Amino acid sequence: MTSPPGDQETDPAVALRLEPATVRLPVGSTILIKAEFVHESGIVTEAMKVVGLSLKPAVAVVDSSGRVEAIASGRVRIVAAAHGLSAVTVVDLPGWFSVTPLPAPRRRGHAAALGEELFHTTRTDSWGEDHVATTFVFDPETESWTTAPSIRTPRDDGAVATAGDYLYVIGGISPDAPHNGYNRLWMNEAFRASDQSWVARRNMPTAWGSVRGATAGGQIYVIGGRMGVGFLATVEVYDPATHTWSTAPSLPAACEAPGIGLVDDEIYVAGGLESGHATTSALRIFNPAQGTWRAGPSMPTARAFVASAVLQEQLVIPGGWAVYPGQIPLAEVEAYDLETESWSTLAPMPVPRTEASAAVLQGILYVMGGATDVALTDRVDGYMP
Repeated sequence: MTSPPGDQETDPAVALRLEPATVRLPVGSTILIKAEFVHESGIVTEAMKVVGLSLKPAVAVVDSSGRVEAIASGRVRIVAAAHGLSAVTVVDLPGWFSVTPLPAPRRRGHAAALGEELFHTTRTDSWGEDHVATTFVFDPETESWTTAPSIRTPRDDGAVATAGDYLYVIGGISPDAPHNGYNRLWMNEAFRASDQSWVARRNMPTAWGSVRGATAGGQIYVIGGRMGVGFLATVEVYDPATHTWSTAPSLPAACEAPGIGLVDDEIYVAGGLESGHATTSALRIFNPAQGTWRAGPSMPTARAFVASAVLQEQLVIPGGWAVYPGQIPLAEVEAYDLETESWSTLAPMPVPRTEASAAVLQGILYVMGGATDVALTDRVDGYMP
């Protein structure tokens, strides 16, 4: 790169700028990053003697000319420096990639993005019913996990949702349940990210597990699940502003452990386990404003105990299991597109998993923990379309 023109003594550079600042780059391709000085006067000139460094050379590398070569899927920061100034370009390489594992194996946990961090809390750390209350926090900048205060009531398979500054975990299954209903809970607890504290909120009217939650219009909808051996179609609604519960129209059919997501102000419920332990591929769509359910196109693969999240306005369903008994983990990933009103098949997960948790943060789908066909896992995978 050539020297910048102009009198550097009277018009010094005050910033280094990279163009583009963010870029999506297919694996196997290259792009030239342009480095510029921004001067005190506002004049922009080409930067000279720029040193570039890839923070993940296994994902992408940069040469002395500023050309970046994409090697593998992931998100990488290219840091450039010149004359005591520095700048960063963020390069996204679509596909599945490995992320720092959870601090410990977990299945049937609760995960959500809150602010600029990812939270994963509670579930068993074994094949049995050894429940734990640990809360893990993921920082995407450092790509590291830390431990936050534990949830008040250890549990698994509850409904998780966010509202305001809080992450809510509602219902679920726990040996500590104060209810003789196959350890089903009605406990409603909220985690505040600002001071990392758990507080108790008004409990659900019904104690149930294998439930799913979504927030629409500031209200948290708790949907489906089981009470004892019976499957439920119940929908209960929590208002975080008034700390009150109400009911909404029931699911068209009772089920537990479906995928769920809010897209365009409607709640999408996909798959699950129905009465008789049959997995379903049904897609059920709830309009909170109208209080009505309608059927959507079925998923290509019937399954339950899936992970689910909304990525780029699509409901994405990774993994789960399709056959009961047996619970053989799936690697299939399917996504529902509102515009085409159809399902598409995405690239499969690197490792088949069931009972995993999923959340989207900064445009990346994270799939955390779960169980393979032989063991619980601490594995975390990221995906960018």
